[in-house]
Amino acid sequence: MSNQEDAKEEDVSGEPSLPSLPLPVDPTSALTSSGKREPGDLPRELTCRPLGLVVLTGLDVTYNAVHRAIWDSFSANRRSDRVPLNFKILPGDHEYPKCRSKRTSYEWYIPKGIMKSNWMQKHLEEVPSLVVVFFDLDWDENLWKEKQMECATRVEVVRHSLSSRTTKVAVVLIQKNTPLPPGEDVVAAERAAALCASCELSAKSLFVLPCVDHLLGYTIRLMIMGKCSFNKLWLENPKYASWLLSVTNDQHKAKCCVCMKYIDISSMGEAALSSHIKGKKHLQLLKGTQQQSTLILNFMKPTDQAATATAPTTTARSLELVASTTSSTTSMPTNKSTLDTYVTREDTLTAEITWALKVIDSHYSYNSSTDTAKLFQKMFPDSQIAKQFSCGEKKCAYLTCFGLAPHFKEELIKLLKNEDNYVVLFDESMNAVTQSKQLDVHVRAWNTNKLLVESRYYNSVFMGHGTAADMMMHFRDAVEGLEIPKIFQISMDGPNVNWRFYKDFCEEMSKDFDCQSLNIGSCGLHILNNAFKAGGEASSWGIEQLFSSAHWLFHDTPARREDFQKITGNTKFPLKFCKHRWLENVPVAERIQEILPDIAKYVKSAKAQQVSCPKTKSFEVIVEAMKDPLLEAKLAFFTLVAKEVYPFLKDAMADVNRITKVVNMDVNSSAVQCPIGEVDIGFIARKKVKALLTTKKISERQSQQFKLDCQKFLVKLSCKLLEKAPITYQLVRCTVCIDPRRMASHQDDCVAHNPAKFREFDTCKDRLDCFLFGQMAGKDEYRALWGYVVVKLLLLSHGQATVERGFSFNKQIEVENLQERSFISQRLVQDYIRSVGGTLNVPITKQLILSAGAARQRLENAFYELAQAYYHTEARRVKAHKEFLNKTTHQLLFVRHAFKVAFLNELKQEPGALKQYKAAYSALTDLRAHDTNMLEIKTIAGFINYKVCRLSFFQNAPLDAISQFRKHVDFFKNKIGCPELAFEHSAWMSKQFSIFGDLFDEAIKLGLTAIQTQHPGFYYQQAANHAIARKQLCRGLCHAATSMPEPNPLKEKDNLEFFGQRPWRQGHQSIDPPDAQTEKEGIQALQFLELQVDHSWIIIPLLSSAVAQFKKYKSARMKRYLMVQMGEEYYHAKDYSKALTLLGRVTWDYRLERWWQLLTSILITSLRCAYLIASIEDYVTISLELLGRCILTIILSESHSDCAT
Repeated sequence: MSNQEDAKEEDVSGEPSLPSLPLPVDPTSALTSSGKREPGDLPRELTCRPLGLVVLTGLDVTYNAVHRAIWDSFSANRRSDRVPLNFKILPGDHEYPKCRSKRTSYEWYIPKGIMKSNWMQKHLEEVPSLVVVFFDLDWDENLWKEKQMECATRVEVVRHSLSSRTTKVAVVLIQKNTPLPPGEDVVAAERAAALCASCELSAKSLFVLPCVDHLLGYTIRLMIMGKCSFNKLWLENPKYASWLLSVTNDQHKAKCCVCMKYIDISSMGEAALSSHIKGKKHLQLLKGTQQQSTLILNFMKPTDQAATATAPTTTARSLELVASTTSSTTSMPTNKSTLDTYVTREDTLTAEITWALKVIDSHYSYNSSTDTAKLFQKMFPDSQIAKQFSCGEKKCAYLTCFGLAPHFKEELIKLLKNEDNYVVLFDESMNAVTQSKQLDVHVRAWNTNKLLVESRYYNSVFMGHGTAADMMMHFRDAVEGLEIPKIFQISMDGPNVNWRFYKDFCEEMSKDFDCQSLNIGSCGLHILNNAFKAGGEASSWGIEQLFSSAHWLFHDTPARREDFQKITGNTKFPLKFCKHRWLENVPVAERIQEILPDIAKYVKSAKAQQVSCPKTKSFEVIVEAMKDPLLEAKLAFFTLVAKEVYPFLKDAMADVNRITKVVNMDVNSSAVQCPIGEVDIGFIARKKVKALLTTKKISERQSQQFKLDCQKFLVKLSCKLLEKAPITYQLVRCTVCIDPRRMASHQDDCVAHNPAKFREFDTCKDRLDCFLFGQMAGKDEYRALWGYVVVKLLLLSHGQATVERGFSFNKQIEVENLQERSFISQRLVQDYIRSVGGTLNVPITKQLILSAGAARQRLENAFYELAQAYYHTEARRVKAHKEFLNKTTHQLLFVRHAFKVAFLNELKQEPGALKQYKAAYSALTDLRAHDTNMLEIKTIAGFINYKVCRLSFFQNAPLDAISQFRKHVDFFKNKIGCPELAFEHSAWMSKQFSIFGDLFDEAIKLGLTAIQTQHPGFYYQQAANHAIARKQLCRGLCHAATSMPEPNPLKEKDNLEFFGQRPWRQGHQSIDPPDAQTEKEGIQALQFLELQVDHSWIIIPLLSSAVAQFKKYKSARMKRYLMVQMGEEYYHAKDYSKALTLLGRVTWDYRLERWWQLLTSILITSLRCAYLIASIEDYVTISLELLGRCILTIILSESHSDCAT
């Protein structure tokens, strides 16, 4: 069945744009095609992934390149594995939503609704959890005081804008100078403390971001201020010198050699030493040691203090934000420790990237990187890079999967975005490690950097079933990121399932984008191989059985191999025969020819019982083959033809654009066939046959029959090739017009300027795309022709060679426990290496180092911690208000507060959100429901149920999700509310089942295993049933609503203060009935809008989704039943053509299973459809079948009557 009726929308998110990052959209929040929000629809802010909002201020991304690079590091490539934060750029004086003061008492407060409609949106996109103030300021700034005051003023402006909110504020200092290592800059420590004091910031909220030479040449370090370090000057202070030592591996601790105790100085600095010296135990031990004549300290040699030596400096942890590789001209710090810290850190990362590239390019396993750090240190003891090199198994895998591969994929997508058209190639093969089919997708496009056509690996998906519907689903995932309208050809193999997929894809492409892809046939490689195979089979020689049997006879059989070597003295054995690439079996045939006498000797010895006689089918095939006197001649002819055809295959497998000419003729015609006696069977075969005739081992008749078989071989090969080859398509035949040699014959029209270059064009050495680009693209008169015609012709795929070579790479990297992500990542990296010409040619750019260093993720983690603290505070504040609530009068607030706490926990990414949502649902079901508030309760119940089910699936508790949903629908299925609006209840129920079906299906895609009796199809079916009930209720209840009342009572429906309330009585919570006239007009307005809904186009997509699920889980009868319903809905929707098509597919099964009564009903509907679309052939066929059914019924009834009498 076509996937065109599938109503689910794909979530296509583009690159983030300034000034904020868009929130992801969930398909369940979509409106109807008319734009009307349906009962039970979920708002976008409920279904999107909850992301904490972080606002960045002080960045001039328009005119400041450094600021722009900083923003790009946060906004670009926001994958799902990045920390869950949403970043926005706003001015420092931006006005945030006001924070209203909370009530000290709820004694007289009566809530007007359950959940405010703007609360979630406000916390997702308007109220930040953290505001980061970026400020350009160096520690050695001459106007430090003025700059310090300016920074403090900016922070104060931000705090004033936030009003009394508890939003966190952080400051990031963007510095131009290279900082000293942590702990060596006394001035920095003092000024950092002063800045924290003036800005009223905690030490953990001050960041330093050095940006040397506009992010070029250095690793950028971000220091979170907060801890104190050891000061070497303390060792010279008489107050501490006699007992104080530094700690080699920890600069935040000191050691007392008297007490033999470590002292933590990270918080108090020197004050911790002053406190320790006053301790009673220290004074007693110090007094005892002073009485000794010799101190042990005098025997200790001065040590090279590894700890830093400055005044108490604030530094807690360092986060690396890696920028670019460098410029050798950048001035370097003269201090050796500074040089080691800053320069080699980037060089080390470059070395680690290069090693990871080498691992992938040489097909090493990740495990081969184990202990490389120690190995390189021993190999290069004088190298500072080797000392810092650290790229073991896990880091190599991480670099590949999360650093290199995403960067190369992003570069490829950027390249493709600049192109108007490209070709997509795909093929699938078995992956032995994942035990699934690996569908590889490649893209063939014009490379504007290299100025040639290039095929690049793009993505892989892994699947089990390989039906056309499965391929369509997985293909969409595989080409995510590509613009579908730009795909003007799909290159593939030629099995029927691929052509079915291609048809469905073209239909969907035409429907969604109003465009089509070119069809020039399937892959020529397989056509050529299959043509040769057909020729071999036409000869009836059984060559393939001989090759296969010879290989398997000696494969994995040490005893037979020993017997063979003992008898023949030959150590060569038959090679493996490839059944799907016949033309690559030339070495197999040559090996058989070479060792055929030895095989005959082995067979003779085995039959004579000189060696063990194999009791296998393979041996029997070989024995039978040895009886054929023409075997050697047949092998010689087979080898001859394969060698003649293989060069064409080699040309087709090349990535180089070339022109080849194929002659089209009717090879079956006797007019073009030579006489049998003149058939060229090759020199060797002719010699073998002549020798056999001379020795009278064969007759003249056998010789003629052999030549006839050879002719059949060649005729069948040629027929198959000309039948299936792309040359049958007119577009392919016309591509000869861009053959330079053909152009050379038209000098006046084409090549008046350089006829010699065109005549000398070599199809074996020269690239056609490069040649024509040089002759056409740079000339004004040919530029349009080049861009609109020639480039597209050059892009056309002439085979699956690139994809086939990718299968070989897949085999080379298949190692145990390798995950799907690693397969894709290694393919992306290897493809990029091949594209640039080798590992050493890969440019280590600043973007690549940034991606590999993953520094921005570390920086985001720091922001994330601050954001979590904000949401934790907010959740506690909401919880505190529960103490003031009264369960009798504030039941709505119990639901509201529990929902808020749950949502804040989601923003905080805490699993406790599920518990709070369940508490909110429990409080909601305790509410007293009546007609006035029924819709609001059901609306909020749908929201909370969605959250509970989704989080249950996410936490791998599918049974809890199913149980919750069943409880949900059982509780609300009879709570209809206002009888005149009963259709709303059916619509709400339909939406609940549809949403849960989507959640269930999403969980299955993520790895959940469904069974035949419990899968999303049942929920889609129920959703469709409720939608059908809605249509029937609409017909019965809404026929009198012929116009919209004036004034329109629904004019405020898009501006509701609370979810689920009626626009004409917002905030009404009393059990007393509202104004009767207003209520009547509101009901009439809803009924009028319901009449405008085309229910069939709600029902059909639901039935389509159900059919797809029942088909997937092999429930054939349910699938047919639902297809009949779909056909009837198409009939009611007046789409008679689709109705006829669908019902026609079901009738065959019903005839086969003899469901005559059902078949008659379907045939009657089909007859009406055929009549309405004027399909005479279908009308006559169905009419005759119905007449036949009627006559048969009459005959059967008469026979029953006769029997009765």
